[in-house]
Amino acid sequence: MLEDYTGSYSFRLGDRDYMRLKDKLEVQRFVIMKIKFTQGKDGRVFVNVNDVLELKEAFDRFAKSLSIVVPLESLRKTDIEFFREKLIQNQGEQKLNFFIKNPEDQSVLEVVSMQHHININENLLEVIHQINNYEVFLN
Repeated sequence: MLEDYTGSYSFRLGDRDYMRLKDKLEVQRFVIMKIKFTQGKDGRVFVNVNDVLELKEAFDRFAKSLSIVVPLESLRKTDIEFFREKLIQNQGEQKLNFFIKNPEDQSVLEVVSMQHHININENLLEVIHQINNYEVFLN
């Protein structure tokens, strides 16, 4: 059974597909699946699973930039120092954008880092989420 936020879909894998993908398919494991649907002349739907990616693999292959939304009222010097330290520790090839949000009028100021690029990885995202003060988006 494949399940997401919109619903669920049950299908069976063929022997060959199951043997090829069994290491990546486990209960409660979050993955990205590349699937091709085809419909037979009799109306039956066939599912071909082309690839299964773990979320870690998806960072490397698909994440082009990281956007961080920082509320204006909570922006402090310690936040700037925190981001500077984490950026130096996680230098890489992916773009970094900051959005400073003013809650009074919901306006947003976009700040794009031209000098610094980062390596989007699980550790960096975990550290940012631990602070629990920022919205984070992968693009």
